[in-house]
Amino acid sequence: MRHRTILVTLAVLLLPCVAAADYLEVRRTATLKASADSDGAVVARPAIGTLLVLVANEQTNGYYRARELDGTAGWIYRTLVRRFPGSIPGQPAENN
Repeated sequence: MRHRTILVTLAVLLLPCVAAADYLEVRRTATLKASADSDGAVVARPAIGTLLVLVANEQTNGYYRARELDGTAGWIYRTLVRRFPGSIPGQPAENN
């Protein structure tokens, strides 16, 4: 019974971390690319101030996998954005 209580407590504590994806704000001139490298084809050119959903909580070659609110997805270099915890303000929480 004690193990079950511990597991339930852990689930309650960790559930908000799973439910809310982090987001990114474009801080400098940037491009979303089709692949996580400098030679990747440009998918989009988000304006400075654009908010992006962080798709995966990991980096590949210094790139984050991100998605614009219109659904356009790609890779953006980490030094061109600022990362924030939780969901984009005013948007429903998403699961990764």
